[in-house]
Amino acid sequence: MNNLLFIILALLCLRCGPIDPDPAVDDEGKVIPIPRAFDDYLDVVRTTPDAGPVGVRPTIRLEFSDYLDNDSWIDQTAVSLFSGGMKRSGTITSLFSQKALLFEPRSDLVAGLKYELLIDRSQFYSLNEAPLSEQNENLAFMVDEQLTDEIFELPDPYWDDVKAIFVAKCDTCHSDPNWGQIRLEYDSIIGRRSEQVDRFLVRAFDSSDSYLLHKILDDFDERKFTVQPPPWSDGVPLTEDEILIIDRWIQLGARRTEP
Repeated sequence: MNNLLFIILALLCLRCGPIDPDPAVDDEGKVIPIPRAFDDYLDVVRTTPDAGPVGVRPTIRLEFSDYLDNDSWIDQTAVSLFSGGMKRSGTITSLFSQKALLFEPRSDLVAGLKYELLIDRSQFYSLNEAPLSEQNENLAFMVDEQLTDEIFELPDPYWDDVKAIFVAKCDTCHSDPNWGQIRLEYDSIIGRRSEQVDRFLVRAFDSSDSYLLHKILDDFDERKFTVQPPPWSDGVPLTEDEILIIDRWIQLGARRTEP
C-alpha cells in the first residue's frame, strides 16, 4: 500500500513539472542576469570622497570589488548626480588596473543643494559577467562652494613612457632569444593577438580587453599562467604607478608619439 501511494505521488509530481520563479527585471523590464554559481556579485567597495560635503565641481572615485568590463558601461550616463528633479551627467574615466572609475560632472553643482549619486546597475558587469549587486546604496553629497575638491592626478603617457618600463622590468627575458618571448616593441604588440587566449595584446582605447595588461596584474584570474614578471624570475614586479601608466596608455589610444 505504501509503495502504491509513493508511485502515485511521484507521478503527480512529474505531471506538475518544475515551478520556476519569474526572473528579476530592471525598471525597463529587462531581465537582470544572475551570476554563475562560482561568481560573486560586483560591488562598489569604496567611494572617494565618501558621503558628505563636496565642492561645486567634485571628482568622485568609485572602486569596485572586481575588474570591470569596460564595454558594459560605454554609455556615459551610467553614473550621474540627481537633485530636486535635476540630473547632472558627467565624464567617466576608466582606471581598469585599479578596479575603479572617476566621475566628474560636466558643469558646476549648485551650492547648498544635496545631490544623490546614481549608478545604473544594468550597465556594470565584471569581466566574468557578474552584475552589480542591489546592496549598493546611493550616496548623497551636500555642495559647499567654500570647499576645494580633491584632484586625482592621472598620467598622460605615450609609447616612450611605456617602453621605458618594459626596458627596466621586462627586457631581460623578452630581449633574450633563448627564451623565445615576444619582443615588447610597439609594432610587435599593437594589433597582435595573444597566443594564449583569444584577445589582442593591446586593444587601443580598451584596457579591459588588452591581454598585455592582464599579464601584469597579480590578482587577475582571467589570465593564463603566472603574472609577469614571474615570481621565480629575477625580474622586479611592476609598481602600481607603472601599471597605471600602461593602463592609461592603452585607454588613451596606445599613442606612439606626441603630436
